[in-house]
Amino acid sequence: MMIWPKQAFLTLAALGALLAAPHYVEPLKPFRLAGWSQIPRLLEFQPRPETLAAVEEGLSEAGAAAGVVADEALADPGHVLDDFYAALLRTERDEPGAVTRVLHYGDSPTTADLITADLREQLQRRFGDAGHGLHLPARPWAWYGHRGVQIRAKGWRIAPVTQRGEGAEEHTS
Repeated sequence: MMIWPKQAFLTLAALGALLAAPHYVEPLKPFRLAGWSQIPRLLEFQPRPETLAAVEEGLSEAGAAAGVVADEALADPGHVLDDFYAALLRTERDEPGAVTRVLHYGDSPTTADLITADLREQLQRRFGDAGHGLHLPARPWAWYGHRGVQIRAKGWRIAPVTQRGEGAEEHTS
């Protein structure tokens, strides 16, 4: 009797094989994620204080350079969000032509507008309301929604992308 369900066991075994292959197959060596000696460190989920301090220092320097002081620290050591924060600052200062657009694309919580609606409301309250943003013209699945927008449609055919239109179902929302 197996302790784990067969499919879960096979999935984890396949993942393990894929992660191990670069360590044993010469052409795959550039794709190593970590050395075997680093595995215990990867499984240690305690943040290192010196790492957090370096991140917070980097954030405060970037914020000072952009004239923005963050309410809470957000780990962005590569400063990839600097342009976004600068755009938000221009929008907040109501500079001519300043509009900051945000596209939040994701999985189920996003398609149901669970997280995105609250975030959109907070950003609009602080930086101005530019409308509902992007939403689909019809419900592709039952849990799709967009707070503040009523979506009704009929006659749409829905099929998984992996089946090339086979098994499409008539959909009314």
